[in-house]
Amino acid sequence: MTLLGTTPTDAYRSLDDADINRKHWLTVFTAGMGFFTDAYDLFIIGTVTVLLTPIFNLSTNQISLLNSISLLASVVGAMTFGK
Repeated sequence: MTLLGTTPTDAYRSLDDADINRKHWLTVFTAGMGFFTDAYDLFIIGTVTVLLTPIFNLSTNQISLLNSISLLASVVGAMTFGK
């Protein structure tokens, strides 16, 4: 399929040959922040369980349940809102 006489290969080549400008860096920054905000809860759950264990006197089973529910909630959230 062509649009205005440009093949997809030509379009990709022009993107590859383009100079990196401010919009490219903004796109990379936005994608990075999106990943950070999406994955932050998965990275921080270990620290949170270490901090909450002495405060709430959590048992090993409760810590395991807390971690499992956190992972399950992220899967459900991704399937529900990630469309």
